[in-house]
Amino acid sequence: MKSDAVPAGKVRVFVTSFDVSESGWQGCEANLKRCWESSDKRHELVETPEAADLIILGDYWELKRGHVPRGNALIHRWPDKCFVISYEDKAVMLQHGIYSSGTKSIAARQRIRNFSYSLYPQKFLNPFVSQASVGAECERKDYLMSFVGRRCHPVRDELLGLKYRRPDVCIADSSASFELWKDGDNGTVNRERQQQYCDTIRRSKFSLCPRGSGANSIRLFESMQLGVAPVIIADNWLLPMGPRWADFAIFVPERRVKDVETIVIEREADFQAMGQRARQAYHEFFADDVCFNYVVDCCLDIRAKQWLPEPVFWRWRSLAIAAGNLRRRIRLLDRIQRLGRLGRRSPV
Repeated sequence: MKSDAVPAGKVRVFVTSFDVSESGWQGCEANLKRCWESSDKRHELVETPEAADLIILGDYWELKRGHVPRGNALIHRWPDKCFVISYEDKAVMLQHGIYSSGTKSIAARQRIRNFSYSLYPQKFLNPFVSQASVGAECERKDYLMSFVGRRCHPVRDELLGLKYRRPDVCIADSSASFELWKDGDNGTVNRERQQQYCDTIRRSKFSLCPRGSGANSIRLFESMQLGVAPVIIADNWLLPMGPRWADFAIFVPERRVKDVETIVIEREADFQAMGQRARQAYHEFFADDVCFNYVVDCCLDIRAKQWLPEPVFWRWRSLAIAAGNLRRRIRLLDRIQRLGRLGRRSPV
């Protein structure tokens, strides 16, 4: 099935949510429409999917809510022109679109692009980051590098367990004291600790951004927004298109976490210029007034480069799942037979 042709210039976009039921998440849809309002109106929002060149479905949670993408009526009818936006940490990437933690795999090959957390629910965003990002630059740099975060991956365990030579390295495990996703006392998130988290990044020359439960970390984009150069420790994460990442980010392979202090010290003299370029890249590609166009550009880039159309991918995926289920069933039967033979050999 051939992809629908998209006219050059203005693109007609229909924005909706993957789950349109009363209990479904629809915040991404609302945020995307809000960002369109603050954009340059290069593209047009349309009221019906029939009139659209692209259909964007926000808040795509294929596993946590038990949804199957082909069960969505729009994806079933227009698989090629439907693109999803997903913030799942461990997304299976069943439908092509924009993800936050997309990883390198056959399924992702030319089918997905990664994005920031610009369209994330406001209640999960640190309000002090956006407030500080519009203020004056933080001139007080107390730390060479910092990381305040939870233990949710072996990379972080190693990072938190290292002995650092420099006294101006700030590494703190927040697992027991602060978790963004849970309410604090009186049903509210602990604002004081959010403030401390933001201040720690601002007062750092470099911000360590190890992968967490997913391949991405929201602190990467928070650091860019605050004008602090990120140190990215996530081997399998696909870099979002657009920014010249090497100009402002340090990449540390996961197998070299133990050398992170030495690697960062070698770039210490560049921290200010790198931080400025990080902030510039954030505002060029991920800020509210540009992110709608960025999402559309990502979808168009997928459409132009995807070598396996979505309907073909779905047929291939169904065969792959069936083959995998068959292999698992054969292994299970073989194990049962082996256990049976061992049982017959046992003395009575």
